[in-house]
Amino acid sequence: MFSSIDGKKAKRVAVLLVILAACWIGARADAAAITWVGNGTTNPWDKTSLLWDSNGDGIADTVYADTDTVTFSDSGSATPWIRLKGLMSPGSVTFNVASAEYVVTGADNYTNYFLGGSTGIDKYGLGKVIVDFGAGSSTSAFTGAVNVHEGTLAAIRSGSVGNSTGITRVHDGATLDIMGGTLKYEDVYVQGSGVGGLGALYNGFKTTVDPATRLDQPDAFSDVTLEGDTTVGGVGRIDIKRLATYGGTLVASDGAGGGYDLTVKMTGKDVAPTDPDCDYFVLAGLNVIDLGNVYVDQGVFGLSSSGAGLATDAIVLGDGTVNPATRLRLLGLNSTGTLAGSTPVGSVSKEIVANGGGIFVDPATGYGNDNHWHGSVTLNFDLPVAVAAGRSLTFYNNAAGQGVVGDGGITLFGGGTLTLEGTNTYAGVTTVEAGTLALGASATLSGTTTIETQVGSFFNVSLISGGFTLGGSQTLMGGGTVLGDVVAEGTVEAGSSVGKLTFQDDLDLSAGGMTWELGALVDDADGIAGTDFDQTVVGGDLALGGTSKLTLDLSAVGVPSLSVPFWTAEHTWTVIDGTSNAGGEAFADILGGTYAAGSFETLVGSGDKAGDVLLKYTPVPEPSVLLVLVMGLGMLTLRRR
Repeated sequence: MFSSIDGKKAKRVAVLLVILAACWIGARADAAAITWVGNGTTNPWDKTSLLWDSNGDGIADTVYADTDTVTFSDSGSATPWIRLKGLMSPGSVTFNVASAEYVVTGADNYTNYFLGGSTGIDKYGLGKVIVDFGAGSSTSAFTGAVNVHEGTLAAIRSGSVGNSTGITRVHDGATLDIMGGTLKYEDVYVQGSGVGGLGALYNGFKTTVDPATRLDQPDAFSDVTLEGDTTVGGVGRIDIKRLATYGGTLVASDGAGGGYDLTVKMTGKDVAPTDPDCDYFVLAGLNVIDLGNVYVDQGVFGLSSSGAGLATDAIVLGDGTVNPATRLRLLGLNSTGTLAGSTPVGSVSKEIVANGGGIFVDPATGYGNDNHWHGSVTLNFDLPVAVAAGRSLTFYNNAAGQGVVGDGGITLFGGGTLTLEGTNTYAGVTTVEAGTLALGASATLSGTTTIETQVGSFFNVSLISGGFTLGGSQTLMGGGTVLGDVVAEGTVEAGSSVGKLTFQDDLDLSAGGMTWELGALVDDADGIAGTDFDQTVVGGDLALGGTSKLTLDLSAVGVPSLSVPFWTAEHTWTVIDGTSNAGGEAFADILGGTYAAGSFETLVGSGDKAGDVLLKYTPVPEPSVLLVLVMGLGMLTLRRR
């Protein structure tokens, strides 16, 4: 019959028969269970290509039809990416991959090519699956649940995990990776530490879709429920954020009156305490319900006007090793929620535990300048606090009356203001490298051993009525400026070696002491105060006398010796450059002031030195001078006889 048909017509007939066969195979009356095979060249997911196995023998023998139950396994072709060629509505989609990495995406754009219907997605095995398709929110994406049972499912946009009426659940040990994308319209339920302990919620490099791109995502999630202790990790920025028209809740209730814990394990770039370029996880403007402890093991945990459920347990900064890149980042805790505002709202007892990390008050605009913390701060390690210029952070007492406590100290950077209110008993060193450390009107700072204000920084105690009392075992030192009256029962010392310390207001040293260091063999006549020798500047009234002591530190130049020409002559230094010395008294005692070569004494300045306190050195006469004096006295005696 076909013997008279030429070769060209025969080819056309053959093609027609193949198309008819494909249509017959695809037009099944019942849904089938099929497994992806692919072709290894184009890998289209459509309704015409023979790329699926219906018999379990690994041979492509059928085409896909809507309502089929679809499975992807390690045996299928994962390269190149699988591209959806339209709207596909399978009965279910299961990825069971132990080692393969699948990427399923739209053929030409993300809006018209995606999964629909009532299907869900189930992910098993340790292999990675990336889904990147669908519209941004609630268009005709699928409505079923997404369950990440094992391994990693990366979903780059909300449509990739279905319509907003569905949910995504991350089971213990599995990871949901946003790869810089957003799932802001999806309700996410999560628990566990994720694959390799790196995070159940994760923001990874776009290693497949866009190699080595590190993306911040401030709209990563809006509604998240913790179903167990959970770890968040990755690079860049991940937010759980209240949207203008949708969501904004983190629920952590454990069903027994407590809350599940959250661990932050962002990659943690090695940055300086004042560097905002870091990898971080942020709770932004949320209603936070019953969150337990937050462990910031690596990277940064950020808070921006997030409130209600943060009033229990602790935020632990660091894993027990010193890492300045591990930080709490604050972006305007100033008006909303129980941690914000100028006064406590409700029962606030969220504790900060410094365990090797620090705090950074962000310079970013739009978040408010002031940050208020109404829980205690416990220093197991020294706490670096970086407050950007123009920003402030205030620590208040918790409900039990505790402020900053513990064995560590505080170092302030950044040019902004850190204010301590209430009772602060921490025992470590307080260092103001930049900015202002301020004490509230009722604040105490009784435990710290040393308060050092470096050049250009400030220690502000002006709100304390009657002045700040420096305890007997405390030292106030450095090259900065002290604002407000100080009653020193302890020690005042200019510089950390040689330097100039300024008191803008009154200084009462009548029951305290001062350490003075000579850094070079020069005096007032040829030296520079603050460079060659210590000097303290007092802008208000100075009080000495009493039991005041001046301790000399000559370690840099050596003790006076007549073998050194400098020590054979008188010298005077202005130890205190004062404005007013109403009592007219110098130091009551000098420690280390008498040597074989000579001795020191303090004097009250007069004339153009009125208000100053001077240190004078007088050498002993040389032996030849003494001999002449003795002979002179002898001759005078003989003449009188």
